[in-house]
Amino acid sequence: SLKRSDVDLQQEVIHSIRTCELPAKIRKQYTDLEELMLFECDGKTMATMNTMTSFLWSRQLASGIMDGEIISNHKFKLLDEVLEELNKEPIIIWASYIPEILHLEKHLKSAGYKTGSIYGGTDKPDREVKRKLFQSGKYDVLVINPEVFKYGTDLSRSKTMIWFSLPLSAETYEQARDRSVKIGSTDSLLNIYLCVEDTIDLEVYAMKDRKTSRSGFNHTIIKNIRKRKGIFL
Repeated sequence: SLKRSDVDLQQEVIHSIRTCELPAKIRKQYTDLEELMLFECDGKTMATMNTMTSFLWSRQLASGIMDGEIISNHKFKLLDEVLEELNKEPIIIWASYIPEILHLEKHLKSAGYKTGSIYGGTDKPDREVKRKLFQSGKYDVLVINPEVFKYGTDLSRSKTMIWFSLPLSAETYEQARDRSVKIGSTDSLLNIYLCVEDTIDLEVYAMKDRKTSRSGFNHTIIKNIRKRKGIFL
């Protein structure tokens, strides 16, 4: 699988973080969930099912989603602002959870974007069909789960990738990011990260390049959440 380090590439990679606030109507719900997660965690591991569930829910709630439904559109509005600035250039959007992917596809189609999606529930032959449709210009946007489509795929039509939610693995992030690499091209590549202020989004963003075990990754995020909240053990 091609990585930037494998060959002498001339493409500059630009990183841009865009943020929004968590609306007051769900801030208390998010804060309570985050505090429950910290209470359940012993500071060393995230071994319990309850803690892992709280971790998952806090990530999705930061995106405005709970129980598979949109309860706040703050992050979708941020995405709309970014897309308007990009003026309908071909875009890859990475999202880590199925509810996010399904709602993103629906949202983008309603906004007039020709959109496809690829996630674990997409049959393998259909994944390649959708990739080719994107590469040939039949799709404006392709929404993808990075865990599913990170190896050996050419998405080089897109010079811009938007990260709606980052994976919990630096290796997965790196592999997915490099799907836009095109040998011989000197075009710059833009990665845009959508994050919600004062949420787990920023802890995950800070860890995106840190190669460690999943347990080590999660432990560091918990540690940094405690630091953000002024909790020192």
